[in-house]
Amino acid sequence: MYFIFIHYHYPTGSAQTGLMDLKTLHLMFILISVSHAQQRIVVSQPSSAEGTEGGSITLHCSYNSTSKITVGSYRWVKDPSVTVRNTTQEFLGRVNLTSDQGFLLERRADIEIQDLRHYDSGMYRCVVNIPGLGVTTGNGTELCVVKEGLKGTKVVLQGDIMVLIWLLLRAVLCTFGITTTALVTRLYYEKTIPQNRPSHSRENEHKAGSRK
Repeated sequence: MYFIFIHYHYPTGSAQTGLMDLKTLHLMFILISVSHAQQRIVVSQPSSAEGTEGGSITLHCSYNSTSKITVGSYRWVKDPSVTVRNTTQEFLGRVNLTSDQGFLLERRADIEIQDLRHYDSGMYRCVVNIPGLGVTTGNGTELCVVKEGLKGTKVVLQGDIMVLIWLLLRAVLCTFGITTTALVTRLYYEKTIPQNRPSHSRENEHKAGSRK
């Protein structure tokens, strides 16, 4: 925040005029500040993307501004600080950029990476530069490059894990049920059998006495 102190020496009788000038300058300063704030750039890009080794992928990026854009540029940077372009050894001859018309009129700043390699995985940030409005960087897109045939494997594995968890839970419940039933049955017989033993013993003793 900046504070501007303006001191005027007004001739006698011009104090009212000086006060009006200060109010005018203050109002102009506010209008300029609001206008500059409304012209800021907002850069948007998806949080993640997935590609296949040997294939190609387009990382999307767009920007918004209330001003009419007639000149500007953009670039992509892979963390920590690798510029994504055809002249970079890591991406040599594998990068296509959006046309100038797409950038200025459609406000797109997409980039296509061809012949994907496993080491292309990482965080990619879109950087838009508009003269007079400044340089703005997007939040970044996390690119994951997988082998052929493994695309979407994470979703499949998550589904399989859920099925396994459900089957395991059912097995535990069934085992618990069987164990509980067996325990209750055992307790029942242990409680009833001792009560029947005395009667059997008395009958045996009575038969033994009769034989004598």
